[in-house]
Amino acid sequence: MPKKRTERQQAWSRFGLPQAGRAALAEFNAKVRPFLQRCGAKRRTDGEPCQAPVVPGKNRCRWHGGLVPSGDAWHTLQWPKGDAKDWQKKLNAKLQRDERNRRRRERRLARMSPDERAKFDEWAKYHRPGSKIERSKPRAAKKVAAEFKKRAEQPERPVSPEVAALQAQAAYLEAERDRYRAMATGARPQEKGNGVFD
Repeated sequence: MPKKRTERQQAWSRFGLPQAGRAALAEFNAKVRPFLQRCGAKRRTDGEPCQAPVVPGKNRCRWHGGLVPSGDAWHTLQWPKGDAKDWQKKLNAKLQRDERNRRRRERRLARMSPDERAKFDEWAKYHRPGSKIERSKPRAAKKVAAEFKKRAEQPERPVSPEVAALQAQAAYLEAERDRYRAMATGARPQEKGNGVFD
């Protein structure tokens, strides 16, 4: 026995709204959908790019992180608005979901091997919830340290004969300059071997 349709469903059919909705959806799929930006996340099923339309203003679709708050609210718990009609119900549901996710995360971390845990801890160091600036600081410091280490480990290039000759000439000219300055001021240039401690 077919289920009885409500008055609203009957009115919906009577005015031809299902057909209008299907026509609008077909037009959207033909004219707009092909030109939308696509999500590039890797699919679990076949490893290919997702190709689902991205969430407006993001680079990922709703299934691959497009709905996660970005900027300073990245991965921080978003509380329901206090003026919402069912804010208490939403708050309780969010707290239960957060507690469930925390327990899942603890179980996942407990199953990790020491190598996997060390790798996760290194990842978590640069992916803390909150401000984007605070997250970028340790990453920038790590990059500077790696660049400094790379330059420190590079062997010193041997000085070419031309550069050595220029350095010797520069040292000679600096010594002459100091000697002439001392003569101009009336002070005797200090000669090596005349001092008390020479």
